[in-house]
Amino acid sequence: MDLQVVKRSNKPLLRNELQTNKDYVPLEDSFKDVSVWNSHLAQESLPRWFDGIWLMAECYFYRRIFESFQMTSKLKTYDYFGEQKETALETSMLAVNALTGTLSASTVCLSQLIEVSLWGNKCDLSFTAGKPTSQKANPISTLETLRPNILQDDTVELIEYIYSKKKLKVSFVLDNAAFELITDLVLMDYMMTHGLASQICIYVKMMPWFVSDALGHDVSYVIDRLEQSDSASTASLGQRCREHIASKQWTIEERTYWTLPFDYADMSHRDPQLYDELAHSDLIIFKGDLNYRKLVGDRAWKPTTKFRISLMGFEPAPLVTLRTIKTDTVTGLAEGVAEVEEKKCAEWMVSSEFAVVEFVNPRS
Repeated sequence: MDLQVVKRSNKPLLRNELQTNKDYVPLEDSFKDVSVWNSHLAQESLPRWFDGIWLMAECYFYRRIFESFQMTSKLKTYDYFGEQKETALETSMLAVNALTGTLSASTVCLSQLIEVSLWGNKCDLSFTAGKPTSQKANPISTLETLRPNILQDDTVELIEYIYSKKKLKVSFVLDNAAFELITDLVLMDYMMTHGLASQICIYVKMMPWFVSDALGHDVSYVIDRLEQSDSASTASLGQRCREHIASKQWTIEERTYWTLPFDYADMSHRDPQLYDELAHSDLIIFKGDLNYRKLVGDRAWKPTTKFRISLMGFEPAPLVTLRTIKTDTVTGLAEGVAEVEEKKCAEWMVSSEFAVVEFVNPRS
């Protein structure tokens, strides 16, 4: 291994910085986002590990890990979370085969696949501190049991919008690789094969991020694994995904903004090109907890605050968030819902047992 991974310039080890509440220090690698990060770090009022903004600290932590590998000569493109993601996928393949078998043998509707994609978000390696996480059961069979845990459900409004438009141009902002990614591919494939989408732009991270976030090669790896399956229905799904990409109906895109520490409400002035890309969509699908936190600014909103208000003006196109709740911020809930769950379990907001499907259409 390149020794620079362990010993980098004159900086102390990252662990020591964390343990002793050191100031954030500028990045030293040459990746394309360094100037943005360093400019932002210079403007922070309390740029220290214990005293700063939590979301900023998390993003900076993962960016610093990436910096260590960028400072090497041979490990710049190494995915140091890759093995964990691959293990999580392999331990979920029985559930994948059961899911694809159900899809091929019965009539499954769009609302069910939205829920499957939603609950796929429970499989998050950053939430389990990197410990293996996998799906064991056929997710279709668990939907009825899980449905009461969707605390705000705009699925009906979302589906009405999709069917009123059809042939949508969709931007799909991924969260996790492995099983969750497969549930996302299932949803995207359904939309394509049923004429509900004509083009899907799949946004991935451009660096290893929050352990299990999907990178471009994760999409390729998952599709390869699907195609190699002994299950005919699983292999067929992989083949269709491959065809969607080969025909350019699906494109896989990286953008630096997804791994910067900024709210999405800042996107229009910090990255107007990305904002404009999203504005040309008919529907944006945001997956997962981190995307949700950036949508609402990771603020301590009252749970009854309207979801659209909490977006703080981020309205490039109609959008939906499919999120299992893992951190203590949420909006769009009906009066009394949060209080009921709080009485049942004080940790309800960090359990991943509850979820929201929240849809906003600024063009209506």
